[in-house]
Amino acid sequence: METWRTLHIAARSQQPAAVALQALLDVQRVVAETPPDQRETLTETNHQTRRDHHDDPQSPAARWIAARQQARQAVSDTGGLLTDDQAEELLLDASTFPSNALERVAHVSRDFEEAADAFVQTARNYLNDTAPQI
Repeated sequence: METWRTLHIAARSQQPAAVALQALLDVQRVVAETPPDQRETLTETNHQTRRDHHDDPQSPAARWIAARQQARQAVSDTGGLLTDDQAEELLLDASTFPSNALERVAHVSRDFEEAADAFVQTARNYLNDTAPQI
């Protein structure tokens, strides 16, 4: 969640992060459009998946492989925003987590930012109230 949050926040102001985020969403879309009984085959590198990729460019396997390759490139082009491990984590998440992952991240980010703002305001009020009189 923290890695998604990092990318989500960076995407607000950095074009490469926005491109990477969209590419990961494209991977999620391909997974969501794949019939549930075929989703497990997407992440397998077995002979059938490779054959499906070459025989039918519109197969779920081919679409997933293409989307994942684009996402891998986009994530690596974020200028050091993410470590290699974080990038791989996002690619795995995009392929396996539900398509609402970004909405959950946005919700968690918003809640975190609101809680952090409330904490800072409370701390400022408390510290100002306890400031010594000079």
